[in-house]
Amino acid sequence: MANRRGFDTVQHHDDTIIGNILGTVPKRVKLFVLGDVGHDYKSLERLVEGIRAKHAQNRITLIPGNHDTKSAAHYLNFFDEIRGPYKYRDWWISHFPIHPQEIFKAKGNIHGHIHVTSTTGLLEFPYFNVNVDLNNYLPVDFGWIEEWYSRVGPKAEPN
Repeated sequence: MANRRGFDTVQHHDDTIIGNILGTVPKRVKLFVLGDVGHDYKSLERLVEGIRAKHAQNRITLIPGNHDTKSAAHYLNFFDEIRGPYKYRDWWISHFPIHPQEIFKAKGNIHGHIHVTSTTGLLEFPYFNVNVDLNNYLPVDFGWIEEWYSRVGPKAEPN
């Protein structure tokens, strides 16, 4: 992915993403990592150690992706918890986009699987893609997603 994203080395790629997360994630937040944490566990360790050093109280949840092939026990060395698709504040959070029928009684689906170069194309509302390809390699703040939803989401029906 480092080459596809235009980075000269994996180290430069990982350092950019880690630096962006450490530079923007505030104190006392729940950080969701939506899978594909990579094959370089030294980078993953640097990320988690950096977050812990800066904000020890932050909770970090992994929602595994298709490239996360190690055991849950392995990932629990880095993350506070591991979940499958997870309903959080009226949103489904997942690595893969979930089926439209599963969005029932939710605002939408926050996912991270689809890359900007995907042949399938990007999904529209009620899907929100937080893949770093689409977000300048930055994490996406949940408050920003809620604000976006208030602008583009379904409007309340009149009484």
